[in-house]
Amino acid sequence: MIEQLLPGVEITEHSLAQVPSAAVDFDLLRSVITHADAEVAAGANGVVVTTGTDTLEEVAFALDLMWSAPAPLIVTGAMRHPGAPGADGPANLVSALRVATDPGTSDVGVAVVMNDRIHGPSQVQKRHTTHVDAFVSAAGPLGEISEGVVYVHTRPPRRRPVGIPDGPFPPVALLRTAIGDDGRLLPHLVDVGYRGLVIEAAGGGSTPTSWAQPLEQVARHIPCSTPGVPAPGPPCARPTPASAPRSTCNAAASSPPGCSTGSKHGCC
Repeated sequence: MIEQLLPGVEITEHSLAQVPSAAVDFDLLRSVITHADAEVAAGANGVVVTTGTDTLEEVAFALDLMWSAPAPLIVTGAMRHPGAPGADGPANLVSALRVATDPGTSDVGVAVVMNDRIHGPSQVQKRHTTHVDAFVSAAGPLGEISEGVVYVHTRPPRRRPVGIPDGPFPPVALLRTAIGDDGRLLPHLVDVGYRGLVIEAAGGGSTPTSWAQPLEQVARHIPCSTPGVPAPGPPCARPTPASAPRSTCNAAASSPPGCSTGSKHGCC
């Protein structure tokens, strides 16, 4: 059926893994990048990656950090079971293939295609657990697919990819602030082997005052970042002392000088 909807498009299918989306790790994403690079080098005009939707936005963002090939890499999935009435998987796959092979998307890089919308990997979020229109972008989609035609309305510049380590990815801890949490886990992070820390902070990046001292100690050994919870808007930056190590900005007076704020939606 796909060949009939996309005449003239040659499709090659490969299965790299069949795991729940919550089980996707960086080693698997590195394999995806390696395989996609090889396909583009062999002449593919684009690549489509299918994955579970629970971590689809994280997968897309991570791939965007690693993808440097001059071809679109499109991430898609399905909100409904394939046996359910109105299953959206086939339509999403066809739309993703349309975007990946359209001559006008050769410079898009990594994008998410769901429900006939094209989303940037740094903006897309899953905002509903079951609806087919669960994926939205804070700044609006990059484009859309309508009646089989791909329309790209905006083209943000592609980010410069980061290096992919040949060995194991360094472990990074993710903690979330909460009322009444005194931060007693923080002093143990370095000892158990973490090499980075991301704190899902309140508001624009605020952390409890009781976290200040242990965070300062952690920041002397590993880099840390404190992005705020709300997606739109910049972090609540305050002046940073000139002597603060590894710091780009502080979210609040209680944030230690070694931590920086920002998120995938807007770093300070």
